Amino acid sequence: MRARTKKQTEYYMGAKLIEVGVNPEIAIYRWKVIDKGMKEEWTYSAYWDDSREKIEAEEA
Repeated sequence: MRARTKKQTEYYMGAKLIEVGVNPEIAIYRWKVIDKGMKEEWTYSAYWDDSREKIEAEEA
Protein backbone atom coordinates (compact mmCIF):
# COMPACT_ATOMS: atom_id res chain seq x y z
CA MET A 1 0.00 0.00 0.00
CA ARG A 2 2.74 2.45 0.97
CA ALA A 3 4.71 1.83 -2.25
CA ARG A 4 1.58 2.34 -4.36
CA THR A 5 0.73 5.59 -2.55
CA LYS A 6 4.29 6.84 -3.03
CA LYS A 7 4.20 6.05 -6.76
CA GLN A 8 0.83 7.81 -7.16
CA THR A 9 2.14 10.85 -5.29
CA GLU A 10 5.27 10.98 -7.47
CA TYR A 11 3.06 10.96 -10.57
CA TYR A 12 0.83 13.72 -9.15
CA MET A 13 3.84 15.84 -8.16
CA GLY A 14 5.33 15.50 -11.64
CA ALA A 15 2.05 16.63 -13.20
CA LYS A 16 1.87 19.65 -10.87
CA LEU A 17 5.45 20.64 -11.70
CA ILE A 18 4.64 20.51 -15.42
CA GLU A 19 1.62 22.77 -14.75
CA VAL A 20 3.88 25.44 -13.24
CA GLY A 21 6.49 25.08 -15.99
CA VAL A 22 9.13 23.00 -14.19
CA ASN A 23 10.64 19.92 -15.80
CA PRO A 24 10.07 17.14 -13.22
CA GLU A 25 13.31 15.46 -14.27
CA ILE A 26 15.44 18.38 -12.99
CA ALA A 27 13.79 18.47 -9.58
CA ILE A 28 14.83 16.48 -6.53
CA TYR A 29 12.24 15.04 -4.18
CA ARG A 30 12.23 14.52 -0.42
CA TRP A 31 9.78 12.61 1.79
CA LYS A 32 8.87 13.30 5.38
CA VAL A 33 6.61 10.92 7.30
CA ILE A 34 5.14 11.81 10.69
CA ASP A 35 3.63 9.00 12.74
CA LYS A 36 0.29 10.05 14.19
CA GLY A 37 -0.70 6.86 15.97
CA MET A 38 -3.10 4.97 13.74
CA LYS A 39 -2.31 7.29 10.81
CA GLU A 40 0.69 8.78 9.08
CA GLU A 41 1.12 12.26 7.66
CA TRP A 42 3.25 12.32 4.51
CA THR A 43 4.87 15.45 3.14
CA TYR A 44 6.40 15.23 -0.33
CA SER A 45 8.52 18.17 -1.45
CA ALA A 46 10.14 19.04 -4.76
CA TYR A 47 13.15 21.32 -5.10
CA TRP A 48 14.66 22.83 -8.24
CA ASP A 49 17.09 25.60 -9.24
CA ASP A 50 18.46 27.51 -6.23
CA SER A 51 16.48 25.54 -3.66
CA ARG A 52 17.81 22.29 -5.12
CA GLU A 53 21.38 23.55 -4.85
CA LYS A 54 20.78 24.60 -1.24
CA ILE A 55 19.30 21.20 -0.26
CA GLU A 56 22.14 19.33 -1.97
CA ALA A 57 24.75 21.51 -0.23
CA GLU A 58 23.13 20.88 3.16
CA GLU A 59 23.11 17.12 2.56
CA ALA A 60 26.74 16.97 1.42
